Amino acid sequence: AEVRQKLGGPAGVRFSRVVRRVVFSPSLVCGVALFDSEHLAVLTRDADLPSDSSCDCRAQVVRHVCSLAGDIVCSEAVPLTASRRSAGPLYLNSGTCSYILAGIDILAVKRRSISEHIVWLTGCGQFEAAISLASSEGCLDVWTEKPKLCALCVNPLLASGQVPRAISVIRQLGLLNGETWLQCVRAFDDAGVLANLSMEIPVPPSATKLTCDVYDTVLQRLASVSPCTLQALLAKWPSDVYSAQPLTASLQRVLLERWGVTVTTEGAHCRVKRALSDCSDSELEERRLLIEALASLHEAQGDRAASASLLLSVGSDRLFALLSQHLGEDETLQRC
Repeated sequence: AEVRQKLGGPAGVRFSRVVRRVVFSPSLVCGVALFDSEHLAVLTRDADLPSDSSCDCRAQVVRHVCSLAGDIVCSEAVPLTASRRSAGPLYLNSGTCSYILAGIDILAVKRRSISEHIVWLTGCGQFEAAISLASSEGCLDVWTEKPKLCALCVNPLLASGQVPRAISVIRQLGLLNGETWLQCVRAFDDAGVLANLSMEIPVPPSATKLTCDVYDTVLQRLASVSPCTLQALLAKWPSDVYSAQPLTASLQRVLLERWGVTVTTEGAHCRVKRALSDCSDSELEERRLLIEALASLHEAQGDRAASASLLLSVGSDRLFALLSQHLGEDETLQRC
């Protein structure tokens, strides 16, 4: 309600009018106090107690902090119970500390700091709300805080299998620091879902370039766990954001360890030697993808003849696109 003094009216005579109505259905409001200039603290209890006054059934009491319009910011169960035999809890506010009186119980409620409330929100699984609060309070502008908040939010989501939500949280955080991205890459890799994150990693020219070790770590791990995603990234990422030689070594190592395939360079050509072993269709496909990725690296470094040799060794139709694009300008390719 809004209370006013009538202009020109008798002193001490005031009038009021209802300006908004807030309902905490199906609970009953049993205490209200100002939390701050923009929020109320409201106590509620279950509304479904029996009408028999002799019954000593207990109902949970909950403390809410809500805006003046009734939008609940947070809620917590209070460690006391209300019954029909006792009066409802009384809520007193004395600045930094509030008191809840209920029968013989007296509870002191201390207001959290912003950082404490952010941690509380993450503990309750309200990660998006925690990030929004940190952002609005300027906490995310402190570079040391963002990695901590990222770990508090992302790790529990990955542990519970909520991969899309974990990625959404990373987008909300707006990560720009290479070390924090590396932290996320390792967390997703440990959870076995690095391929899901890889397309979210920022690359120029549409985003700020990260440190080289982020891109190197992603590509080298994908060589082992997701050759298909590796190919997609090599097609998307500029060749100057990652180190080609370590990735080439990783691809050759995977090919050798899994299928006994050795790749050697002889002049302008790459030779692929296969060990005699039976492979399933899926294994043949994975091997083809890895050799095509290796060919992409050679092409990006200007070694098109070696790239053509590799593509030819696995009968890849990508060879035709390579020849169509570079045959007229590359003499070494013409001599293949």
